[in-house]
Amino acid sequence: MKVVRYYVPNSYDNYNHLLIDPDSMRAMVIDPFSKTQTLEMVAAFGATLDAIYLTHEHGDHIRAAGPLAKHFNLPIYGNAKIPLVTQPVKDGDEVSVGNQTVVCWETPGHTFLHTCLYGSDEDGIPFLITADTVFNAGVGNTHSGDTEVLFQSIDKIKDLLADHARIYPAHDYMENNLRFARSLEPGNKAIDLWLEKVKQTDAESRPVTEWSDELTFNPFLRLDSAELKQSVSERLSRQLPTDLEVFSSLRKLRDEW
Repeated sequence: MKVVRYYVPNSYDNYNHLLIDPDSMRAMVIDPFSKTQTLEMVAAFGATLDAIYLTHEHGDHIRAAGPLAKHFNLPIYGNAKIPLVTQPVKDGDEVSVGNQTVVCWETPGHTFLHTCLYGSDEDGIPFLITADTVFNAGVGNTHSGDTEVLFQSIDKIKDLLADHARIYPAHDYMENNLRFARSLEPGNKAIDLWLEKVKQTDAESRPVTEWSDELTFNPFLRLDSAELKQSVSERLSRQLPTDLEVFSSLRKLRDEW
């Protein structure tokens, strides 16, 4: 499966993704923001748009789904409770892209309807379209969901995902997230290294991280870091005896960042 990430100008720093089966050249777009840009990207790769997948119900993730589906008579996959969805999926369901498949993982928390997509790319390397569940150096907010539920979803991903899997979030928040991470874990050299990398790129050219990279600098995945826990505890002036309390406190601090 070919994974194409592209940045959406004049959006909320959104990334959209195309999954393309290189044999049939059939494609599925994930969370399309712009009908015009989606069709330009599909054409640029010589593919045929076959389906739409919605990871969750927020407006910037469903914006072009209706117009695309109506114009080309396309199925829309996603959680059954998302109003636009015509092909409901649940945890473990396979979704076809040409002659290949990806797997739905239910990952509620950012919203209660959120799902991710797992597959293998053209190099045979696993990937996860994390959308708004996991960002580079961060996780999604829980204004429309629940922090404890998101914590459980992150634990699920930790259990299932290989270290060398590639991560494809739905927004470019990487630099700001890394700055937040550095404020809490200033002794972590991996954060400094990645901040330098990011400064040399823009949204179009940001590096695609592996899960093993995220484990070195994403504070929400580093709940066992003594430096991190001490920083969070000091900011909130209280002890945080459980991982869930550390995670929830991190989410609160990031909201206020």
